[in-house]
Parts: sequence; C-alpha cells; structure tokens
Amino acid sequence: MNFVGMPHPTNYDCALSVENLIREQSSIPATIALIAGRIQIGLSHDQLAYLADPAVNLKSIKLSRRDLARGIFSKVDAGTTVAGTMMLASHCGIQTFVTGGIGGVHRGAERSMDISADLYELGRTPMGVVCAGAKSILDLGLTLEVLVSRGWDRIVRSELIFLIAGNPWRERYHHRRDQRLPGLL
Repeated sequence: MNFVGMPHPTNYDCALSVENLIREQSSIPATIALIAGRIQIGLSHDQLAYLADPAVNLKSIKLSRRDLARGIFSKVDAGTTVAGTMMLASHCGIQTFVTGGIGGVHRGAERSMDISADLYELGRTPMGVVCAGAKSILDLGLTLEVLVSRGWDRIVRSELIFLIAGNPWRERYHHRRDQRLPGLL
C-alpha cells in the first residue's frame, strides 16, 4: 500500500483504514517504504506516523524503481511509487498490491515521452494491482493503449473505470461486486 502524496493527516488515516480493511479480509497488510535507507516491508504504527507527518519528517520523498538504489545508498526516508512498490513486493512473494491510482501517459506525451514507470512495471511484474484506475489528470486514452500494448489485462468495477464519469473506454470484463474477482487475481 502506498500513502505518500496525500495531505497529512489524511495520509495516515487512509493508511490505517486500508490496513484495517485488509486485516478484516484475513490478509496481512505490508505497507512498503524506506526508513533511513532500509527497505521496510510492513510498517509499525509509529513508522507510518513518522512517514506521514511532514512536521516530524521534513525530508520524506517518494521513490520509483529506478530511484531505490540511490535511496538505499543515501539512507533516505521514502514512500514508494506503484513501480517501486511492485518491484519490492514481488521480491518478497507478495502477489497483490493496493493503491489509490496508477501513473500513466501524461498529456502531451507525443512530444515529451512522459510515461510513468508504473505502466512498464505493470507489464513486467506478475502481480494483482487493486486500484481506482489511472489518475484523471493523465491522457487516459493513451494510458489505456500503453497498458494494452504491454499485455496488461483489465478487470474493473464499472464505477471505478479510470476515475471519470461517462468513460468512453469500455472494459472487456465488467464485474459489479462480483465475488469471483479475488479468484481472478
């Protein structure tokens, strides 16, 4: 689970809430972060509070896959992006990951080539990702095209499709509150 990027104290409250929801489903939450450059898989409440509060931790940052070695070497405190979390989780045998939203293709990417590493990680790391979709500030059509071209299959609840109402991109599988979804992951 990833909570860096939300304002405090919403980030901390959200992290605790999601961890509790995971426990209620008889699963074990394992929020992933770096603390003083050490990879932490599963955080204590004190560690969550430390990373979440900018008044306590002024230097906490967010690291993607490419940044992890530098973060470890520099002994930073950091949350992880979807790409960073997926890579670390997969090395620990974690098979499903929860996040608010994934990165994607930025508007104007045909000129800038600004494409989130999240999309590449989704195509390379075998893991179930539960999220609300791509962030709505992105070019959602191009994001969907990149996901499809990377071989990523989408199974979503229709009200969560890419965070916008009246979404023109219809998914292949529509499962409204379908109890079979966990089995597909």
